[in-house]
Amino acid sequence: MQNVGYSVAAAYPADIDIVDANVVWTATSQIGDGSGVAVQLWSRTIDGGLNWTSGSFTADTAYKVSNISAIDSNTCYIVTYNNVSSEDGLLFRTTDGGTTWDTIATSQIYAAAVGTFPFPNIVHFFDAANGMTMGDPRNGYYEIYTTTDSGATWTRVPSANIPAPLNASEYGLVNVYGANGDFIYFGTNNGRIFRSYDRGLNWVATTMGTASTANGVTGVTFRDSLNGFAQRATATPVYTNYRTTNGGATWTVVSPVGTMFRSDFMYVPGTSVMISVGANGNGRGSSQSINDGSNWVTLDTNGLGTTDGYVSVDFLDSITGWAGGFAFDPLTDGIYRWAGGTVGIGETTADQTSLNAYPNPSRDIVFLETSKTFKFNVTMSIVDVLGNVISEQTFARWSNPTTLNVSNLAQGVYFVRIRSGNEVMVKRIVRN
Repeated sequence: MQNVGYSVAAAYPADIDIVDANVVWTATSQIGDGSGVAVQLWSRTIDGGLNWTSGSFTADTAYKVSNISAIDSNTCYIVTYNNVSSEDGLLFRTTDGGTTWDTIATSQIYAAAVGTFPFPNIVHFFDAANGMTMGDPRNGYYEIYTTTDSGATWTRVPSANIPAPLNASEYGLVNVYGANGDFIYFGTNNGRIFRSYDRGLNWVATTMGTASTANGVTGVTFRDSLNGFAQRATATPVYTNYRTTNGGATWTVVSPVGTMFRSDFMYVPGTSVMISVGANGNGRGSSQSINDGSNWVTLDTNGLGTTDGYVSVDFLDSITGWAGGFAFDPLTDGIYRWAGGTVGIGETTADQTSLNAYPNPSRDIVFLETSKTFKFNVTMSIVDVLGNVISEQTFARWSNPTTLNVSNLAQGVYFVRIRSGNEVMVKRIVRN
């Protein structure tokens, strides 16, 4: 549990963007108290979540966050829609770590015009210079722009490069998108997935199942350019999950076994592991799948520190992730850092608590202790953050404490994995 820094009770991070293991940004317009009041809040950490700073990015309460895109510890973008008049949308940018926020390109993107109603859904920067933003259809086609100069100027993607809306009622969805490298994709309320392999310059689209405005896409994630997972939901709601193995050209229905939470889900970059989180009446907690969404193993229920689960999630790699929660106490909670070990090592039911390691961090010797009694031979492995086994040894029996020499390891984070029969324990250690 970490203090996200929001000053408003029950506000929660609607979107999280991780730059690296130390720098993370969040933004929100959401309060979970049912009041319907919009807030305009951001927060940032530059020390891995030990300390968060926060504030407001605008005093105009009409603008609500669609999503954010962070570049580094100083630069972050927030795209918003006008929740009062729908007359325009604004893109906010800070280049000084959130101290000041300015609107940019107001005359180029999502500008007000008689008889048309702009509605921005996403902004995404592929690097510091190149970005893309997408809004609902306007003047007959999706309002998509690209920039190559950090947002100073934007060019609208021609209608010939974008599949036309299926009907007058099709539109994009707030923050229902993802990106891997130059590959970017988003979902619509008709159940279509739009995909671009060149940073948003050209697009293709396919429908999952039957097109229907009553069955929109609630989430989509790809682990690479071919393999993806998406979900649709009716208003009831009834959820249907889909998987693709050919880059989205076709989708097949998946019936997950176990608990998949519905608030947010994603592939952990660089792995085949998916994480799902929930914070509503359809389930509260988190779970993971190591087989593309077919089976899910519950990690926790209700969530840490509160009984209200997690509303959003983002991972940078197999060991670095954060989930957003409700900020009931502005001094203690609101966001949670992943502490469950390496998600890619395949030990979804490993015991994370019964193995003690000290001193930790260490330069040379780590002592390992457990109160468990093993009936079978014990295999002890050292695994790096990518899931590679660095060393392994087997004992006929376990003795407390067992000495582990880490002096030959490079500085960094590792995991000690103890396996005996069906029992598995994992402990995070640091070589300093």
